[in-house]
Amino acid sequence: MRAGRDDVVPGLVTLEWVEDSKRKWGEDSPIYRSRVLGEFPDNDDDVLVPLAWAEEAVRRHDDTKWEGPLRIGLDVARYGPDSTVAVVASDQGIKQVRRFRKADTMETAGFALMMMKENPSIEEVRVDADGLGAGVYDALNGEIGTSAIEMRGGMSPMDKERFLNCRSEWLWNLRTRLAPDSKNPMSIPNDERLIAQLTSVKWTTNRKGLIQIESKDEIRKRLHCSPDELDAMAYACADIGQAASVSIDPSVGYRSNPCLLYTSDAADE
Repeated sequence: MRAGRDDVVPGLVTLEWVEDSKRKWGEDSPIYRSRVLGEFPDNDDDVLVPLAWAEEAVRRHDDTKWEGPLRIGLDVARYGPDSTVAVVASDQGIKQVRRFRKADTMETAGFALMMMKENPSIEEVRVDADGLGAGVYDALNGEIGTSAIEMRGGMSPMDKERFLNCRSEWLWNLRTRLAPDSKNPMSIPNDERLIAQLTSVKWTTNRKGLIQIESKDEIRKRLHCSPDELDAMAYACADIGQAASVSIDPSVGYRSNPCLLYTSDAADE
């Protein structure tokens, strides 16, 4: 039975908590159905990551030995309702999720630089360079050069035979790393917004048989929130191949990585 004003358990669950959970996770998300409604939904075939996989990754987090360089995945917002999200990751998984709001381009770039100064193990900042993030990337590129990586989800993936675009490839990588049979299982923190997005986003194949992840607009309409944490996680964990020199070919503009040099010839379908 769905929680309502008369269904709230005195001393245990408040109406405010139920409504806040609905806003944070979306009423149709597996985490809402499990933690609020007490339902244990079957794993839908079209969900990117089943809730059970994500919960197992959370259990691994406290025992994770963080080794090697760290990367920041940065999903940029500005003055709207969404948050700018910085996800810190290594090859072992997601170490930290940080958020801040109502910052302009230079403040956002400054936030990333501050994080690098706080932790010298951070060697890259991977920035969502579509829209608002382009200015943040430019500012970071001027300060840290090729340690700033421009991420554009609509570009052509490395595996063009399987994926529609880079974003689909990056997000599918998360599914692969979180699967029970993963050869390199990753850990994630117990971050409710991240888990809700990870376990709610859906995938399909288009008429050409390419894997595609539902768009940000589709996610926002269905979950009533932007998948900021999920996208930042995808950037931080993406396999983007061997770094290359910045291109100055005017037909492609400035790019930091060969994965991002070519525009996909497949549109969202």
